[in-house]
Amino acid sequence: LYDSPDACFLGVRAKKKLIGFGSIILGRRNHPRNALAGDFGITILENYTSCGLGTFIMKELIKWSKKEKVHRIQGMVFHENIKALGLYQKLGFEIEGMAREIAKYHNKWQHGYYIAKILD
Repeated sequence: LYDSPDACFLGVRAKKKLIGFGSIILGRRNHPRNALAGDFGITILENYTSCGLGTFIMKELIKWSKKEKVHRIQGMVFHENIKALGLYQKLGFEIEGMAREIAKYHNKWQHGYYIAKILD
């Protein structure tokens, strides 16, 4: 775990191998419009999904965000990643919009959902 007033980075290892990673980065603290919003991302190796790792990482990022008095955390999830979308919704995130064709995965264009959670 690495944290500072403006960011938190969390890596999870198994047998010295990085298997999951999460981060949240805040907007500029001295900027009145985005000082209390954070952008997050989570990546987990495919062989380690569905074992609670995403829930653990997201709960740690939420805990850090609350400690830092962050008002809103936001991210994006691919529309086909049903497991992740279910996890985020279970933790209180809401879909706020959709971005079309943001990345190619397995030679197919992926759409992304903008998701967010208000913390206070």
